[in-house]
Amino acid sequence: MTHTMTHQKIAFITGQDGAYLAEMVQADYTEAKRDAMLKLAGFQTYHHHE
Repeated sequence: MTHTMTHQKIAFITGQDGAYLAEMVQADYTEAKRDAMLKLAGFQTYHHHE
């Protein structure tokens, strides 16, 4: 897939579902922050591979 095609697909997604996409990114970021804090405190965390 070329850069232009990727850019068009991203523009299409953010144009229609920008709020949903932002919510998904925020949820992933929050989960990553939580996992990093737990790991830093010595707790075991799970690897989330999607």
